[in-house]
Amino acid sequence: MSSLDVRLARPRDREAVLVLLLAQLDEHGIATPPAAIACALDGLMADAQRGAVLVATVDGRVAGIAALSAMWTLEHGGPAMWLDELYVEPSQRGRGIGRALLAAAGDAARGRGARTLDLEVDAAHARAERLYAREGFRRLERTRWVRWLECDHDRVAGTVTHAATGTPPRPGTPDSAGAGRRRSSRRDP
Repeated sequence: MSSLDVRLARPRDREAVLVLLLAQLDEHGIATPPAAIACALDGLMADAQRGAVLVATVDGRVAGIAALSAMWTLEHGGPAMWLDELYVEPSQRGRGIGRALLAAAGDAARGRGARTLDLEVDAAHARAERLYAREGFRRLERTRWVRWLECDHDRVAGTVTHAATGTPPRPGTPDSAGAGRRRSSRRDP
């Protein structure tokens, strides 16, 4: 029988977490450069006020992750947590790991005083929707939108690119404001 443990990610988990994050984004066709994901992960893991990264280990090996980002929302009346990523290795799915990560994410959010735990689900991901519904989440009748904003960090890191070519957009083109990035709602337990 395999042993499942869910805990806060430690610095030594960073590479395993990054591998799973990159696999998830690849599954969903999200074109954020790996260096940008690594930088964001490092920032999240370095500052507990930004949120938390949880790992699910099976027999001591990282098999799933949950990334939480702290936010303050007027709609919910104060602190909330955004379940930014929930991912379980494909070979480990169907074994309760996603449910365990989701429960731990809820506990972590409550422990930080969050009023809600918010998330998004890829429109084609019925399996994830069923998990969230079983665990007490409710669908909001909304469509999430995003507009990428180029900032100094993006110019320095080279993360603003045209989705089709992987090259920076030309100034003055529609893509120069970040419109060339792929847009995707995502959630994958």
